[in-house]
Amino acid sequence: MYVTDRLLAPGAKNPDSPFNKKVTITGSERVLCLDERDGSVVWEYKYFCPYTDLSYATGPRATPLVAGGKVYTLGAVGNLLCLDAAKGTLLWSKDLVKDYTLRMLGSGWDSPDIRSSTATG
Repeated sequence: MYVTDRLLAPGAKNPDSPFNKKVTITGSERVLCLDERDGSVVWEYKYFCPYTDLSYATGPRATPLVAGGKVYTLGAVGNLLCLDAAKGTLLWSKDLVKDYTLRMLGSGWDSPDIRSSTATG
């Protein structure tokens, strides 16, 4: 089972108003692989991820996608990751805002749009 979550940096706190976009909240996002029998952590992949210009500063919001031995995740501020499903090692990553000069919406990114090249409809 794969889940994502966010950890605040030591001393960091969320703003009193969840819609306050004028603060930067330091912390990390992480991807966890959990043993489906007992919930123990099999592996963890964590990356530094400050939340800036983000209303409702919680995340990540997207459900991990698992296919072909890989786990794909999308963080709240646009960090798209591809991890090895068995080991949790990073295979590749993209920052959607920086790498593709996309504009992040106020509420952030919420769902990966990964489609097979053979998919129809």
